[in-house]
Amino acid sequence: MFYLQLFTAQGTPEDIKELYEQALDFAPAYCIWWQYIEFQASYSDKKILCLRLLNYLLEDHWRHSEIQSHYILETILYVVQLELFTGRYKRALEVFQAALGRANSAKGRFQICDLTPQLLPSDLCLLWIAYIHVFEFHRVPLQWYEASCGKPSRMVAKELFIFPWQPSKGSRASDEKLLSLFHGRF
Repeated sequence: MFYLQLFTAQGTPEDIKELYEQALDFAPAYCIWWQYIEFQASYSDKKILCLRLLNYLLEDHWRHSEIQSHYILETILYVVQLELFTGRYKRALEVFQAALGRANSAKGRFQICDLTPQLLPSDLCLLWIAYIHVFEFHRVPLQWYEASCGKPSRMVAKELFIFPWQPSKGSRASDEKLLSLFHGRF
């Protein structure tokens, strides 16, 4: 890890990319994946790496652990943040729908599949709550992320929160639509 960080500070972008790819081939640790994602500058490169990371997390060697569930949740929420930060609100909702097994993601080499079998019930609930929050407020719950970051980031907490509805302003969606979302229907 230290060597990767040191080389990232001094190497050329092409050499750095090659080094990260080699590191992932030989020791595909979750922390290396995230260093590589954070090194990338473009939306598309970050998203492709996140989708590759999801494929890695879905491999059999994880054995459906609590750690795997958290990593999947964190990665899918990062993809959603990428979509939102680049103005792709509808695409963010499609990512949620695919991850929740309610729709297929866009065709391509890397696509998001139904992630619900790999998520623990607590993480699945958080994914549903995040979907409803994004649907209504067009952003992920701020309490889960570093507020000063100003860009997509990894989760720093899984705290419970209160939806910031303001009765005087109403809701973007109808009451029936919000109720159906809370009941797990699209």
